[in-house]
Amino acid sequence: MSENSRLLSRQIIESLRKGNVPSYGASHFYHCKLTIRRIIDEDLGFVKSGGYSTKFFCGRYGSGKTLTLGIIRDKGLDLKFATSFLTLDPRATTFHKLEVVYRAILDTLSIRIDGEIKESGEAVNSILYHCCREFQLRRSKPVFSETPGLSDILRVFAEKATLRPHIVEWLMGAGHIPFTVKRRFNVKGDIDRQSCMNFLKAFCRILVMIGYSGLILLLDEAESIMSLRTKVSRDVAYDNMRNLIDNRYRMRNLYIAFGGTPEFFSNQERGIPSFQPLNERISHYWKKIKRSYRSPILMLYPPEIRDYFLILRKINSIYCKAYDDSIYLADDIIHKYLKTSLSEDTTPREVIRGLIAYLDQRAEQML
Repeated sequence: MSENSRLLSRQIIESLRKGNVPSYGASHFYHCKLTIRRIIDEDLGFVKSGGYSTKFFCGRYGSGKTLTLGIIRDKGLDLKFATSFLTLDPRATTFHKLEVVYRAILDTLSIRIDGEIKESGEAVNSILYHCCREFQLRRSKPVFSETPGLSDILRVFAEKATLRPHIVEWLMGAGHIPFTVKRRFNVKGDIDRQSCMNFLKAFCRILVMIGYSGLILLLDEAESIMSLRTKVSRDVAYDNMRNLIDNRYRMRNLYIAFGGTPEFFSNQERGIPSFQPLNERISHYWKKIKRSYRSPILMLYPPEIRDYFLILRKINSIYCKAYDDSIYLADDIIHKYLKTSLSEDTTPREVIRGLIAYLDQRAEQML
């Protein structure tokens, strides 16, 4: 087993032990429905070919929303997508301020380059470097009609290494770059609410230019929009969401997946139904027409016993890889554990943490 495989296995177990979803590797253990995997494959194939798509994953707490988004991220990285995973928050990543969302997208960016995952500023720097190198080889100049000044910025990036950190920060939405520094790469202001979507569109184009499939945006806990204090703020956030669904910005090679609770899709006062233009675009598919796996909203449900069994068996295997142990539990032991652990109030997090604790105890006994 490679050192990278052992490292990933250990990272997965450490995250699950704390009750968190691992940053990478959810697809190594989470068993979601076949129809969910099928639509993910179908959507990503469409986006990779130049399409644009949005999807909503709806489920109550413990139904696997975050894990499903994690599977999309893993799949996307395997298919040469850049990915960004955001947890929406009414105090930090507020969806009624697109410039804030833009900064969060690039701050949580992940991309696999030469077999290594690079993140955030390092990822943006690597993407720009490969872009400049690609056009140097072609002896041509990139043209971005939506962001005319970007070509000159890339030229400066290629020619002046000392300015690269500042250019990366500026493109990531930072507002603290001194004017005297920005003047050296031919910009005056900052990326704001009016320009951020154009820069995101250009960023998707750059990814395709250097041989990648596009960008995947994963936005978890969309129900936090309901916690915005004023109806004006909520309406702006829902209008932003509607514009993304309608692809008002004419994006290509972009996939956006939202995860939210049932209340987010049904609450008349603060949820999506409170903003009729958005509600009309998605809710009628799941209220009046029989849902299918190609509907805008996909329903997620908590794991069944068979799902739990497959998940725990995979986690057992990952545990052994992480610690180079040989504590492989027989199927009947896992079934017995599930029989004593599952109840109506039990969450997948509790079941998984319980199994890891049991494996830890077994490992301690073997010392």
